[in-house]
Amino acid sequence: MSLTWQLTDQSLQLKGLLTLAALHQQPKLQAWLKQTSLPFQVIDLAGVTQIDSAGLAWLTCCLDQSAGVQIRDLPAAGLELAQLYNLQDSLNRAAT
Repeated sequence: MSLTWQLTDQSLQLKGLLTLAALHQQPKLQAWLKQTSLPFQVIDLAGVTQIDSAGLAWLTCCLDQSAGVQIRDLPAAGLELAQLYNLQDSLNRAAT
C-alpha cells in the first residue's frame, strides 16, 4: 500500500504509508512545503498505517510553515518517533 491523500474543506486526509519512499511518489505534498502557505489547516492521519522519520519530518515541516496547522490521529509509531527526536512538544501543541 502506498500513500494516498485527499484535500477537502481545509483538511488533508492521508491514508497508507507516510514514509520516505511514499513521500517521494507524492510531488504535490513536497511542493506544498515550498509555498508561502499551506492549502489546509488540518492533517488527518487516521488512515496512516505506517510512519517513519521522513514522515515525521514532513509533518514537522508543515507545522513550521504554518503555526495554525492541527494534526489529528497521529499513529502510535509517530508518537514514539517524536519522543526519540524530542519533537513531542511540537506535535502535542498541534494535536487535536
